[in-house]
Amino acid sequence: MRHRYVSLLILLAGASFARAADTLPSMDDLQKQLDAKDYPSVLAGTNRILQLRGPATASYHRTAVWMMKAEALLHSSQFGAAGQAYTSGAEEKDATDDERDLCLATATLLKHSDRKGYTPKATRDQPAPQTYDILDPQKRKDAIAALFNAELSDATPKIDKLKDTTVPNPLVSAAKALAELRPMERVVDKNADKVDALEKSLGDNFTKKMADWQSTNSKRLDELATLAQQTTISHYTDNKGIVHSSTTYRGLMAQEQTEIRDMEKQAQAYAQTEQQVAASLGEIGKAAIEPSQKTIQSLYDQAQSTRRNAMVQR
Repeated sequence: MRHRYVSLLILLAGASFARAADTLPSMDDLQKQLDAKDYPSVLAGTNRILQLRGPATASYHRTAVWMMKAEALLHSSQFGAAGQAYTSGAEEKDATDDERDLCLATATLLKHSDRKGYTPKATRDQPAPQTYDILDPQKRKDAIAALFNAELSDATPKIDKLKDTTVPNPLVSAAKALAELRPMERVVDKNADKVDALEKSLGDNFTKKMADWQSTNSKRLDELATLAQQTTISHYTDNKGIVHSSTTYRGLMAQEQTEIRDMEKQAQAYAQTEQQVAASLGEIGKAAIEPSQKTIQSLYDQAQSTRRNAMVQR
């Protein structure tokens, strides 16, 4: 009897231990562990929490959990994994605008940092730039500001050089670079609008180039439509002496049809470029580049109409 009683106590103790092991840390627990620099416990707890789904997640702010995990990884010298964790935090539905900006800005900073911290590129004015300790939250914000200023200085002349180009790759790359700058700027100064100004310039320039392209090619399409409508009237007399006449439309020559098809292909390529660039722009940049959609579509429709009408008339 006594043996059974002892066995029951052992089972109850085991069950109690299992329940304790299964208990997930609260947000306060994680913060205390982080403050105590108990990074292994933070990582273990956040990993378990982030696996939860459904109602079990109700007591957790997932973005904050990702940020705690990223912080623990960062202090464990796992920069790549920390950057991925910050990016994942920015993608959560419960992320506030400020949290999303901070996550994305920090992830970008980590790409430019090493274990020593972030060191800006040497310049003529600053041949020996200071290294920012990114493990210190306040100095990390200073590092984000330094990185933003450096990247903005690089981006500004590049955007200016793109004002006369419609080549996809440089335009898309520039838009993506601005997308990385945007959250950094908001972390540094919410009221700043330097990135918006660059995005607007990029969008305005592309829209202008599309308007010029559409105007030139539209005139050419009008010329081709006029040529296609030219007629030749011929007469012949049948064996009864009756004179007949027939009208023949010139239509489009083979090289002219190829010219129009090339316009259609170019319009499709420009439309794709516009979509790729717009995907990385903010509201102001999108508003600046949006008019080019109608411009490109207008030329595409005119080209198709010109070619089809010529075929019908012929």
